Amino acid sequence: MDAGLQVRDLHVRYTDGTWALRGVDLDIGAGASVAVVGESGSGKTSLLKALLGLLPDGTEITGRATFAGHDLLAATPPERRRLLGSVVGYVGQDPYASNNPLLNVGRNVAESWRAKGLRVGAERIADTLQRLAIPEPRRTMQRHPHQWSGGMLQRGSIAAATALAPGLLLADEPTSALDAELADRCLDDLLSTAPTALVVTHDLRLAARHVDMIAVCYAGRLVEVGRRDALLDRPQHPYTRALLAALPVRGGGLPRPLPGTPPDLRAPDSGCAFAARCDCSVPACRSRVPSLVDGVACDAIAS
Repeated sequence: MDAGLQVRDLHVRYTDGTWALRGVDLDIGAGASVAVVGESGSGKTSLLKALLGLLPDGTEITGRATFAGHDLLAATPPERRRLLGSVVGYVGQDPYASNNPLLNVGRNVAESWRAKGLRVGAERIADTLQRLAIPEPRRTMQRHPHQWSGGMLQRGSIAAATALAPGLLLADEPTSALDAELADRCLDDLLSTAPTALVVTHDLRLAARHVDMIAVCYAGRLVEVGRRDALLDRPQHPYTRALLAALPVRGGGLPRPLPGTPPDLRAPDSGCAFAARCDCSVPACRSRVPSLVDGVACDAIAS
């Protein structure tokens, strides 16, 4: 039975001494979707790139990440090429950067098959695009990326990423270049094609409308993990509450900016990284790194 994605004790340290991730554990059950949210620099994208094997040369990576019997972190370059596309799909942030501007959209999508040495006809490509509600796909796929809107082209990128029906879909800020209405539609389309999905996003409320679970990342650690409705309605960790308070709410007054600045990620790992910005810290927060217990890593709550 497919156990989904399991990440265990994942550490990532860049060559300049920056700890991007420190001991991340994350489970995504088969058929489930999880969004990883947090500020820029919190470690979200480093997590995704570690799973994809896209971190810079010289980066220190320890831990395990298994899916469908494969250890994604230990995979050799040839093994990774076999996995990408057929076992693990990827949707990037900028659809215009993800598509070759010299090829029409149909040929860009067809690269998913060609990369595996497979031949594909125009009808199959059109069917793949039509599945994502691309209008008149036989005609529009002849256009080049710059002739498509951002929302349509991102759906084309989703079509390419899921063409070979991978069991796991990884997406890095897939809606950041879209307006609110298109972002909702695009994320819905993305998750409808993915048996198991991990989405990195800065938009907590958008994620909560679509995914099953939310994992909140801060300074390279997961500080809260829970079901989307519970986490949105009853956030436990002070950082999660601060993130929600910083979001604009119609009729809810001005958002409250998060005080302070993120910690130096090259510094030794001691105490809770959020303690200096937290209004409810206790002495233990300065001396002990809290463990994730019942979905929350906070000694102030425990006390």
